Amino acid sequence: MHKVLMLQQQIEELHAANQHQKQKREASRFFIALGGILTGAQGQQLAQEAEQALEGELQEWKKQAPLQCSNCHLIDHLRT
Repeated sequence: MHKVLMLQQQIEELHAANQHQKQKREASRFFIALGGILTGAQGQQLAQEAEQALEGELQEWKKQAPLQCSNCHLIDHLRT
């Protein structure tokens, strides 16, 4: 009798885990389908926006002090 109860509990846990995985799979499809069809022009625009955002981040990164040698503190080279 005890084994039957343990098996039932294990089945319920597996069922809950299965439902959770099923919801995760359905949610990922839901978000993709939510936006509709992506045209070529929209794709290019999104790519340009992403590239511009990346360029902005690179410009901020370039504002940092230049790398310098930790031994002689010259900017021309790095200690290797």
